[in-house]
Amino acid sequence: MICAIGILVVFFLLSMVIKNIRYRITIMRNLGADVWDVYEIFMWEAFFIWRKAILLGVTIGLVSSGVMIGVMKHVLRWEIPFMIEWGYLLIVTGALSLTFFVGYFLITFSSVNKKIQTSYREDNSNVKVESFPKLKRIKPMTVFRLYKRNLVFYSKQSVLKIGISVIAVIVLNLSVIKFLDHYQRYQNIEMDYTYTLDIYDMHQCLGEKEIERIKEIPGIISVDAKKTIYPQKGTISVSWDGWKDNEYINLIRKYSYSTSEENQARKESDCFELDSLIGLDTDNPELVEWYAGCIDEGKLDEQKFCDGEQCMLVLSPFFLEKTEMVDKKYEIRPLMDPEEYKSVSKVYEYQNGKNGIHPGDKITLDIDGKKYKLEVGGIITGVTGFAPGDVSSVAGSGEVAVGKAFIDKVANLSETEYNEFHINSYANADHEETDWELTNLLTKFLGDSPENGNYYFGNSREFVKVATDIEMTGMLKAVFMIIITLLLLGFLFYHGTVGRIQNERRKIKILQFLGMTRKKIRRIYWIENMIEGVCAGLLGVIGAGVIQFEMWKRESGYTKFQAVMEAGMRKNPMNEHIVLIYALVFLLYLLIYLLLVMIPMKNVLMPFGNRKSLS
Repeated sequence: MICAIGILVVFFLLSMVIKNIRYRITIMRNLGADVWDVYEIFMWEAFFIWRKAILLGVTIGLVSSGVMIGVMKHVLRWEIPFMIEWGYLLIVTGALSLTFFVGYFLITFSSVNKKIQTSYREDNSNVKVESFPKLKRIKPMTVFRLYKRNLVFYSKQSVLKIGISVIAVIVLNLSVIKFLDHYQRYQNIEMDYTYTLDIYDMHQCLGEKEIERIKEIPGIISVDAKKTIYPQKGTISVSWDGWKDNEYINLIRKYSYSTSEENQARKESDCFELDSLIGLDTDNPELVEWYAGCIDEGKLDEQKFCDGEQCMLVLSPFFLEKTEMVDKKYEIRPLMDPEEYKSVSKVYEYQNGKNGIHPGDKITLDIDGKKYKLEVGGIITGVTGFAPGDVSSVAGSGEVAVGKAFIDKVANLSETEYNEFHINSYANADHEETDWELTNLLTKFLGDSPENGNYYFGNSREFVKVATDIEMTGMLKAVFMIIITLLLLGFLFYHGTVGRIQNERRKIKILQFLGMTRKKIRRIYWIENMIEGVCAGLLGVIGAGVIQFEMWKRESGYTKFQAVMEAGMRKNPMNEHIVLIYALVFLLYLLIYLLLVMIPMKNVLMPFGNRKSLS
């Protein structure tokens, strides 16, 4: 976006000097200068201007970047990793340089090949030589008529100025919203001092003795141990004979994250795949009761469920959302709120007719080549929402919940062996020492490193730190975009206004000799600039709103206007005041516009107020 604004600024600056270049080339051609000499002189001139701009830009960029980094590190104490994207800088610099040289060459080319004209012809370029103009009744000269005539001569500059302002206002609005989004997520980050350990190799599970060794490490509060199933070969296949023609099951099989390429390529199948099962422990009766309460068909036999003979089938409604994954066009998004029915265009529900699966039927679980028959105790087909407590899998579309006994049976673990752990540590512990001792102990138990894929070890504190750095970097980038955009706007407004009025000295003198007062002359430029400024600001706000809506639409997967807006509001509570935010940005833009356009315009017009200075 900054690159686009920069290119437009280059076009605008070239449009301001095009008359001067043409005038100089015309003089040189009248004096007999050779065409190639003209090209050489003006392209060398372009090179010297470009060299000065590069040196000045690099100097200002280095100084401003150093100041910003110093403030962030030493004043605000933000430990943010800074990285210079040299590739991006070279691309932007190259694009701006190419635009400048090509533009300068085209101006020179058009001026060299233009027919040499008299000054009378130059001053009356709109008069057709084929016929005399028709005489019309002279209308009184008004401010609006002068502005309309002024657009004829400066239409290109006005369009460029409005275009740059529109893009700048869009960037300002989107950057402010981006800053608020990152700030809200930054505020919601809570420090977590938990370690996560998942052991995929069932032969390396830890027992009570190893757990006690972990608890002895200084800084460790407790260790929560659980059991789950991680297939050693591929995924877990869930099949039933009557699912082959079921649209719901086939969509899950095709677009589920866990689906293998082989199963995805099939036109139809009677199974879908999972990475893991939802394991429910009787030690957590609240969670078991919650799942049992969500059952829409059948009733859970708690004894059979605890003995590993029965399961719950979760087939809740979902919708398809476009994904950026290479191998899939859509991904499954379970409905977590009944209100979402109004938001999405198409909802897929499991229809259980006469040939559908019913409580008492048995599904087949294929885990590492071994098949297990499980009776279906209850089927969940409605919207469940989020399960309470800390569970590894959220109740969604295409899930199987089983009891602890079934996991013990499949994993072939003893009652004192576990493969999923949450290790809690004190907030005021010496975390570097704790990290070192815990890593060494796990290396002793499980191997040199988790790179072999036998286990996963995660440090929540490090994840929180990374998340904090990401949000702070996002805020910093948004602030940087706002500052750069404001600087470009300031440069454009100030130099564009001053240069344009300086080029209209003759026009201002003529208007004064015709009897127009200084007040009316100022009103002409005031109306002209205000119309352009307000129109550009309003178009920028509208453009920012459209782009923001499309971004929310893409992120949420919704298609209806109200649903997309509600999703955007849920993303960040501050987005509820998006109209107020856009209004404040628009007022900031107008304030900068008034300061850097109206005040310089008044100062430049001051010398023309005294008629004696016209002689």
